[in-house]
Amino acid sequence: MKKSHISILFFASILSFAILISCDEEGLGSCTGCPDDAPYGAKGGDCYATLSACESNESGNCEICQ
Repeated sequence: MKKSHISILFFASILSFAILISCDEEGLGSCTGCPDDAPYGAKGGDCYATLSACESNESGNCEICQ
């Protein structure tokens, strides 16, 4: 009985850790606020008119930031 409680707690902690990591990467990694004429950017970076310009200046971490 005690062994099953330990294994349940172990799997619950693994699941919580996995959810925390996935939320951090997707939820907090997005960017917003770029204008229509320069829609591409990276979190904490500048806005760019083209995806290629963004990727060359922001280490390839670009997305549409509107």
